[in-house]
Amino acid sequence: MKKFIFVVFLILGFVLAPASYSSVYGITKSVSDFESRADDIGYRYKYINGILHKRLYNYSKHVWIGDWIPV
Repeated sequence: MKKFIFVVFLILGFVLAPASYSSVYGITKSVSDFESRADDIGYRYKYINGILHKRLYNYSKHVWIGDWIPV
């Protein structure tokens, strides 16, 4: 009787284990499909008349933000 119960649990373990792995894979796959909607913004630097200036630049939209500021 103990051997029969062991065999049943062993078979159930092999049958149910791949289903749990595939559901985890499905969750991680759907999480990677999301994309960030935040703009990529950073400073660009330039020398104007020998003085270093900085200005914000939106790398996502390729537009300048604000004016040149001396550093």
